[in-house]
Amino acid sequence: MPYLVRQKILVFALVTAIITDVGLLVVLWPGGFGADFIVYWRAAHSVAPYAPSPMPFANPPTALLWLQILRPMSATLSYAIVGLGGLAAYLWCGEKLYGRSAAFLALLSPAVLLAAIPGQLAIIEGALIFLAFASPPIACGILLAIAGSVKPQMVLLAPVTLYAVHGLKGVAAFAIAGLLLMAAATIAFGPEVWSAWFAGMSSLVQVATERHALLLAVSPLSFTGSLNWIVLVLAFAIAAIAAVLLYKSRNLPAGDQAALLVACSLFASPYALSYDMAALAPLAAAVLLRDRSWRSAGAALTFTGAFGPLSLIGGFLATRRTGLTTSPP
Repeated sequence: MPYLVRQKILVFALVTAIITDVGLLVVLWPGGFGADFIVYWRAAHSVAPYAPSPMPFANPPTALLWLQILRPMSATLSYAIVGLGGLAAYLWCGEKLYGRSAAFLALLSPAVLLAAIPGQLAIIEGALIFLAFASPPIACGILLAIAGSVKPQMVLLAPVTLYAVHGLKGVAAFAIAGLLLMAAATIAFGPEVWSAWFAGMSSLVQVATERHALLLAVSPLSFTGSLNWIVLVLAFAIAAIAAVLLYKSRNLPAGDQAALLVACSLFASPYALSYDMAALAPLAAAVLLRDRSWRSAGAALTFTGAFGPLSLIGGFLATRRTGLTTSPP
């Protein structure tokens, strides 16, 4: 790609991201700060976390296990600790796969800002995913299971990637860790918590539709505003196609594998919003900074996060043989 074209793509990505960031700050100030985190905090203190609410909680019961650490703290203190700690972990783990400059540049991505200010757990989820792909096979499987226990839509296809990259050893670690977490949640909150969770997810989709939050959707099926059986069948079909793409891309470097897993999982998910793309921002930043091919155009779509499902497709294009490694310069 000509040097001037590369520079124009980088400028486009940065200008679009900064303009979007400013718009988000205007919209979110001041009521949006911690608006999502307070839902997690209330769920940790509630005996019925999935009860109908104007701000429904829809993370799986396994997430409630981790949220118990919020119980001794006030909402403000826990928001600050989790937020700052999550960003620190995001930068540290992101640097392992993509390099320091890419990790810090990723903070300008609107997806990261939209996750950090309301207090979404996508930041911590991203850190777990980065660390997983910088770890040995068994640790990778366990870390992805932990990530799936918090926001499963971001690692929906983890077993496929684990099998393709690490074989049955990675899949076994993922399955055992996942089953143990599910068993712990069932013992802690009762078996009925699982049906309550599905009702909570349906409530979230309904509330998101009413509040026009689906304008931030990045998965095609999110725009249906429903979780009926037709949507679930379509999600399964898309996941099957994405699984084939993941398996065929098994020889990519670890950083690319991590981003490709997130992009394919979100695309196949029945519900995913733009803040879930926070885990794609460092890969997009790394490609924008270092790659000399047309894949930087795909990275620009992903970095800005402003083009819905096209931003996820851009992420897939950006990961194709970019040459990134787990030992960035």
